[in-house]
Amino acid sequence: MLKAFIGVGVFGVGGLCCKNKCMLKAFIIFLIILIILELTVMILAFVYRDQGETSAKNGIKTAMTNAYGSSANTKTKKAMDKLQQTFECCGSNGTADYFDARLSVPPACCPGKPDTCSSLTAYTTGCSSALFAKFQKYTVGIFVVCIIFVILQIIGLILAIKFLNEDSDGK
Repeated sequence: MLKAFIGVGVFGVGGLCCKNKCMLKAFIIFLIILIILELTVMILAFVYRDQGETSAKNGIKTAMTNAYGSSANTKTKKAMDKLQQTFECCGSNGTADYFDARLSVPPACCPGKPDTCSSLTAYTTGCSSALFAKFQKYTVGIFVVCIIFVILQIIGLILAIKFLNEDSDGK
């Protein structure tokens, strides 16, 4: 995405500095497409924001089974341990997930990461809820930054169109 912004910027700077109408028109077209894409992503993220928790629950349950199941994956186990310790959570919905999967509660589910962990000493919050709460905490800020960014791009678009029209009138 960053390359797209840089590429569009090169057309804009090149079109303005060199007074190249072709580059300026390309800048305007690319900027319009970029603004439409950004607005589409923001609208879709807003509309489908509640489905994120369901996806997180399913993903964490799958990762949990891959990390601690019979065919345990060490990379997934490290990631799950880190997730559970960082967010002070256990499983997708809590310790019951481990019992449902016929797995023992891992030490990462307990404060201090002891050698053994039980449902009595484990974190009670599920990791999907903890992750989703963290995500929701920053969602408004992310949307505000995105909207400001789109507004700045629209201002740049208006200025580019104005410059193109003035340049056409002057010749």
